[in-house]
Amino acid sequence: MELIIKFCTKGQYKNKKATSKVIKYILRKNARRQKGYDIHGSIGTYHKTLNGIIDDFQKTKKLYHKEDGLQIKHLIISFDKRPGLNTTKLHKLILRTLEYFSRDYQVVYAVHEDTDHLHLHVGINSISYDGKKISITRHDLKEFTDRTKRLWKDIE
Repeated sequence: MELIIKFCTKGQYKNKKATSKVIKYILRKNARRQKGYDIHGSIGTYHKTLNGIIDDFQKTKKLYHKEDGLQIKHLIISFDKRPGLNTTKLHKLILRTLEYFSRDYQVVYAVHEDTDHLHLHVGINSISYDGKKISITRHDLKEFTDRTKRLWKDIE
């Protein structure tokens, strides 16, 4: 399975409303539920509703007085649908993939089905559970990419 992994890094996520906009974009219903997967959720948030997840991300920033600068990281993983890739198997694979970030950060995710290829949108809070600002180096990105490709290779 070919995977394309991309971090959106254009600096557009420094605006105070970025967290809300990205989470609303990720969880929007019209991009999901078209091919039957409807996989979405959050990790590390108390609430599971759209507004609750946004609020939980913001509370983490406020707790550590880090409400300026980068607000959220946005990651996209594109992949093709494969025979035998059912909702349960795909969801488990996504959760295993997101462990890389969810150990330290709140994460929101959804599979979008509005293009020819399925793609997973991930929003990662810019502030960790212990108040550190997110920093993803080239090494981190390579490690995440290699790990993700190994995990996803199992479904071929």
